[in-house]
Amino acid sequence: LFGSCVRKNLIYNNAKGPWYDSAPNPEHYKICSDLIFACDKTNGKPKWQYEGVIMHSAISMGKGRVYFIENRNEIVVKSSERRLGMDELWEDLYLVALNAGTGEMEWEKPVEFIHGNVVFYLSYAEDTLVVLSSNYDEYTYWLYAFNAADGAPLWNRKTPYTGSDHGGQLQRPVIIDGVVYQQPNDFDLRTGEQGTFSLDRGGGGCGALSGTYGFLFGRGSTPRMIDLSEGGKSKKLCAITRPSCWINIICANGLVLMPEGGSGCACAYPIQTSMAYAAE
Repeated sequence: LFGSCVRKNLIYNNAKGPWYDSAPNPEHYKICSDLIFACDKTNGKPKWQYEGVIMHSAISMGKGRVYFIENRNEIVVKSSERRLGMDELWEDLYLVALNAGTGEMEWEKPVEFIHGNVVFYLSYAEDTLVVLSSNYDEYTYWLYAFNAADGAPLWNRKTPYTGSDHGGQLQRPVIIDGVVYQQPNDFDLRTGEQGTFSLDRGGGGCGALSGTYGFLFGRGSTPRMIDLSEGGKSKKLCAITRPSCWINIICANGLVLMPEGGSGCACAYPIQTSMAYAAE
């Protein structure tokens, strides 16, 4: 069992619906942990812990390792805050890999990214780490890929926002079968070569994409399914409800599951309920 420790009162507590992401503001500040740990899941006893200023949105796991982005800037480390928006948060960064069983460091690499004042994510797939960082200076997502075995850089690319509010700049990568789908484009996971995919969500709306082999799911006004064999064109799952403002469509055990997530919104959809879809 893996987790991280944070200081008190670090929750997001002042979001204002769709206007949360309408402009740079303190709601974008990054929450950081003071340590990451592992416990034996059979008895709850601690196995190891690693102390450092670790960004919550940049922790991932794969192939027996725990990966994360750590800040070692003296100003940040000594700060009394751990919900941070200062420029120093993007200085003295390290990409770190720990052995998941023992907590021993396997490698660390100093890294530099465009400031992720809007979003900053770390993902793992197929022996590859993908970092996504973006801010409002360019209205652009920057993708950086690293070899997971040793942290060696592989490639970096950029792709534009599809919109500047309602989640258009909060999208995170979906990695399927060796391809990184970052709305609206796709990139080869190991080489960064851009493919021919061009996402058409079929309408506006917030929410982030999810996926499974052959398909992406998200919102284009209503819940949408994107058949990857058709190059990015989307189809309605239904017209009577909407997914939530984040990742709300889950593929599991042959089903497409959509827990109710829109009842707190002012969007005018008549049905507010959880749904499950099965292939015919």
